[in-house]
Amino acid sequence: MLLRNIDQSFGLCHDTGLVVTQLVNHVLEAKVISSINIGEKIFIPSLSLTPFDHRISFQFQYKQFPMVISFVMKINKSQG
Repeated sequence: MLLRNIDQSFGLCHDTGLVVTQLVNHVLEAKVISSINIGEKIFIPSLSLTPFDHRISFQFQYKQFPMVISFVMKINKSQG
């Protein structure tokens, strides 16, 4: 599931469901499962983030993917 808006015109917004198909050093390959472009293959780069705090005299930078692991459970109920 995406945590940030990457490309709103393509439907890659916050809470878009994805299935990761391949992991590379700085890129994720994923398939869209919940958006207007279901089934499309996309590539998501890692983002460089630099927090800023006046209390410390140095800056650091870290990289992360704008995704979080989520699990889905599908329940089919029928009455009979």
